[in-house]
Amino acid sequence: MIKKACLGPGPLALIAILPVFLLTNRIRADPRTQTVLFTCGTQPEDNRTAFVPNFVAAMENISSQIRVSGFGTASVGSGPNTNYGLAQCYGDLSLVDCVLCYAAARTLLPQCYPGNGGRVYLDGCYMRSENYTFFEEWAGPGDRAVCGNVTRMGPGFRDSARQAVEQAGSAAPGNNGFARARVGVPGVRNVSVYVLANCWRTIGERACRACLANATELVLGCLPSTEGRALKTGCFLRIIAIVVASVSAVAVLITGAYIGVYIWKNKVIEKKRKGDAHKLVKTLHDSSLNFKYSTLEKATGSFDPANKLGQGGFGTVYKGVLPDGREIAVKRLFFNNRHRAADFYNEVNIISSVEHKNLVRLLGCSCSGPESLLVYEFLPNQSLDHPIKGKTLNWEKRFEIIIGTAEGLVYLHENTNVRIIHRDIKASNILLDSRLRAKIADFGLARSFQGDKSHISTAIAGTLGYMAPEYLAHGQLTEKADVYSFGVLLFEIVTGRMNNRSKNSEYSDSLISIVWIHFQENLVEKLLDPNLMQHNYNNINIKREMLRVVHVGLLCTQEIPSLRPSMSKVLLMLVDKEELPAPTNPPFMDEKTMELNDSSGNTLLPIDCSNGDSVANMSHSSIYYPRFCRKEYFHFPFSSEETIFPSRKLKMIKTPNLGPGPIALITILSVFLLSGGPRADPRTNTVLFECGSQVAANTTVLVPNFGATMEIIAAQIRTSAFGTAIVGSRPNSIHGLVQCYGDLSLVDCVLCFIVARTLLPKCYPVNGGRVYLDGCFMRSENYTFFDEWAGPGDRAVCGNLTQLGPSFRESARRAVVRAVSSAPGNNGFARARVGVPGIRNVSVYVMANCWRTVGERACRACLGKASGLVLGCLPSTEGRALNTGCFLRYSDMDFLNPMPARGSSKGRIIAIVMACVGAAAVLLIAAYVGIYIRRNKVIEKKRKVKTLHDSSLNFKYSTLERATGSFDPANKLGQGGFGTVYKGILPDGREIAVKRLFFNNKHRAADFYNEVNIVNSIQHKNLVRLLGCSCSGPESLLVYELLPNESLDRFILGTAEGLVYLHENTKMRIIHRDIKASNILLDSKFRPKIADFGLARSFQDDKSHISTVIVGTFFGILLLEIVTGRMNNQSETSDYSDSLISIVWRNFHEKGVEKLLDPNLMQQNCNINTKNEILRVVHVALLCMQEIPSLRPSMSKVLLMLVGKEDLPNPTNPPFMNEVTMELTESRAKMVFPLEHSYGDSIANLSHSNFYPR
Repeated sequence: MIKKACLGPGPLALIAILPVFLLTNRIRADPRTQTVLFTCGTQPEDNRTAFVPNFVAAMENISSQIRVSGFGTASVGSGPNTNYGLAQCYGDLSLVDCVLCYAAARTLLPQCYPGNGGRVYLDGCYMRSENYTFFEEWAGPGDRAVCGNVTRMGPGFRDSARQAVEQAGSAAPGNNGFARARVGVPGVRNVSVYVLANCWRTIGERACRACLANATELVLGCLPSTEGRALKTGCFLRIIAIVVASVSAVAVLITGAYIGVYIWKNKVIEKKRKGDAHKLVKTLHDSSLNFKYSTLEKATGSFDPANKLGQGGFGTVYKGVLPDGREIAVKRLFFNNRHRAADFYNEVNIISSVEHKNLVRLLGCSCSGPESLLVYEFLPNQSLDHPIKGKTLNWEKRFEIIIGTAEGLVYLHENTNVRIIHRDIKASNILLDSRLRAKIADFGLARSFQGDKSHISTAIAGTLGYMAPEYLAHGQLTEKADVYSFGVLLFEIVTGRMNNRSKNSEYSDSLISIVWIHFQENLVEKLLDPNLMQHNYNNINIKREMLRVVHVGLLCTQEIPSLRPSMSKVLLMLVDKEELPAPTNPPFMDEKTMELNDSSGNTLLPIDCSNGDSVANMSHSSIYYPRFCRKEYFHFPFSSEETIFPSRKLKMIKTPNLGPGPIALITILSVFLLSGGPRADPRTNTVLFECGSQVAANTTVLVPNFGATMEIIAAQIRTSAFGTAIVGSRPNSIHGLVQCYGDLSLVDCVLCFIVARTLLPKCYPVNGGRVYLDGCFMRSENYTFFDEWAGPGDRAVCGNLTQLGPSFRESARRAVVRAVSSAPGNNGFARARVGVPGIRNVSVYVMANCWRTVGERACRACLGKASGLVLGCLPSTEGRALNTGCFLRYSDMDFLNPMPARGSSKGRIIAIVMACVGAAAVLLIAAYVGIYIRRNKVIEKKRKVKTLHDSSLNFKYSTLERATGSFDPANKLGQGGFGTVYKGILPDGREIAVKRLFFNNKHRAADFYNEVNIVNSIQHKNLVRLLGCSCSGPESLLVYELLPNESLDRFILGTAEGLVYLHENTKMRIIHRDIKASNILLDSKFRPKIADFGLARSFQDDKSHISTVIVGTFFGILLLEIVTGRMNNQSETSDYSDSLISIVWRNFHEKGVEKLLDPNLMQQNCNINTKNEILRVVHVALLCMQEIPSLRPSMSKVLLMLVGKEDLPNPTNPPFMNEVTMELTESRAKMVFPLEHSYGDSIANLSHSNFYPR
């Protein structure tokens, strides 16, 4: 008797899915086209005429070798014009994937032109080109390691990594230069270290061994990172702690189950998920920031289209009214928040971390409902792009908008703790409040990075026409990209025109080009908005101001990024505080605006998809570049986190803490359902490739223009399977068109495009050509051909097999007629299948496709002509009509890729069966998920609580007590306005400063919350940063960043910038009331940070002042203390002394200020320029301390005066200049100050110079 095993739902589901999966074809391995490193040489080519054909010939020579052996070398040309090339795929890549990897690498190297050398390391292959023989080189100055950013601690992992690297490194030299190794990690189940080592075949065994030995040192330097690559001149070495091999479908199933367990146990991914939630909770530090989904749904009338305000980079914005009557703007993201969590967190984190009067204000968000929502302040006048074209904005208002936008960008670039680049500055992203003040909005594309980095490399994002050329070409992002966009915005504001195509032409000169030409000819006045000139034609000052703005715009849009001014310089230039140099030419000054549109008119371009992105068509002209996002783990078809295929719209489901059973099940099911079975065929067979007959007039610009055109089209192809572009001006312009046939998926479309793109460069130096592949069409000319549908080159290409009999002919005619008649009314695409009577299992398959640039009438005419051509191929079993505006093919073989919406009855049956199997599996998964959700109910509830007590802002009292050694006096850093400050070290090693208030939090709650609220609501590089607080213990504690250098000695400008921000650039005007040397702290780079906001007060900017109790010390006094090295209090020898103000004032009048300057400064800085700068600071200080408040300059004026951008008037006398400083000493540590009765009858006991009457 056989005892039946009790199988749970997990194994049963596995058994149910396994047969279905095994019946599918083997999953295709990954060509691993992820770019690891792409570098160009620095030496320009001497003979550019010979360079291009030599390079193309070398690549073509290598291409033929790659298809056979996965490796190739070539040398074409002679002498210094010779082009030497090498390409090699890594040993585990199939020839099919090798060809795809090579095609991807081949599109990169031409970008080095006119440099004559470069190298590309992809994760699947390597390519190099030079003008000298380098084949035997194995080491060079460019050798480096690229390390991952995820770490695994513990000696077991390190030892396993070293062992695996040594195994592969020692085996490869004797194994044709290739080896791989796998070593398990002791003590960690199902985790191994995988290594791939590969030497180029041109170096010998000895050189290979030396190269890999050197590479071993490089890659082991990456430990404890879980991934590292050594990129050597002669070899490649990679280490990773994930599955590495190319495997069959059965192996994928087993591997999927193990990876499911691994994902569940993987602490790194768990930390990332918690980190994302943590970032979100950070913005919900106050319960009012967290909105219920139902509340926002009601507020917007269930997202009623009538309440739609517009669309931003990632979603639609609706007007809403909260129950308390507040008007809000609700941004509804295009994607579910689980699926687009990275972008959602990016926008929330960036906006919640900045605060400025010219930035739109985030009121809160909702992430607990079915979709992610952001809540902003409502701005009634919407965006700038509408009024800019009309008469509503006069010049005064427009100039205020310009200045406000510039101030907002200055804050983002220079005055936050990290540098923030918006990446999408344009008129539609500048909102206007009720007073028509500018507010920068839509931070969905924004990126932040540390101030010590020169740039960040990122996938391209922005709006075409506003994007800096260096960023568009290389993806290197700096603040100068925003400066360029701002320059374009200036032109639009002044001219009233938008920087896109005109109404009467599909392609027009860009606004930048037009302005440059007029500027060169001194005709800028002709471009000024007539609506502005009607009222200001005779106002010479306003006209000059407009021309100045145009001049600044040209400086902002210069081609060379380093020549563009910073935004702070731009601001000075706009207000006429900085001289304007002559601008150099902008990019593409002779070219047409490059505009890319899909069928719905949406402009498309790339965006970062490092966290996995699917396809999105962005509104208006926002762009989105969906790379085929997956983390590259050798030959495994999906990442350990998620797989997102651009041809599908997927919802990512965030699961609770599940055990290995359901995770493995979900993983296996994901492999099957997401892969969609075997991948469709990209049909890269070349049908026809021909070049034009006209040689390019200027071959120097032909190559970069062609490269730019292909890059632009590539961005569109990835999202819409179609693209057009124009770069340059005739006769050197390049007009390009690419279209994939309608049954090709986006993935296969890109592969088809990559292959076609390698063919057209062979036409050089001819500037035209066309490529017909079986999956796509590509054409390039030096004129606009987009409307053409017929031409002398139209022809038929017939097969060489025949099918006799009238039934086949008749079936072919019927199928062709059916497809040709359907396509024009179906977006230019149709297909048909007609069975052949009397012949079992034989049908005729037809596909008809018109290019999207021809209209329906032209499409019908084109296909009518094509049908006549293709039917001329009968009785051949296959025929293709290759027309100027369309493509038509018939065959007795089913060459069509499956389209679920239009499947045959057989396809429908398969779909039904698959749906049933999938539904059964989903039910089993749902049962498992339900059980585990129930078991983890308590944990889920805790995770969903989004209050201050759950967030990173809340510290336990006991944690801070331990961190400071129970407030050990040895850790005391000093005393602030309300308490003593101690140094502390948190359990994670972070150093902090803990402020222990003098009063119990219940006794001084108002002051405690005042400091918390003010410091938490502002962000600036020159303000100390609040990390959190503790209000649940026996006393109130504030936690700040630790600034190791304690107090100020010589840093004036940073302090002034911080005060400008507080006074003028926050939504509430904030008065610090206690600016003095001990409240200016210095970080590790000696940058000043204003601290101690216990006395600060805030008020609305429409009030001239507020009445409050007397407190404070002054910036003017601080300047004098810094310059003289003296403190403004009693001397050590006398209880009564002249104040520092009085002493400086007297010496200023007697021209004896130099006597007061700190001798330590004068010893080091005896040159005349430094001395003049110090005297200027003294002069500014006296202006700050004039007795009449209205005569004192604002802090923004003070800042200009300090940097020499503002003239210094003569100061009037300061207060008490003839009096002895009133200082009454009660003891050495305390003083009392008599106060007017109107402020209270009591007196205040104060430490040092702080005073606070109660």
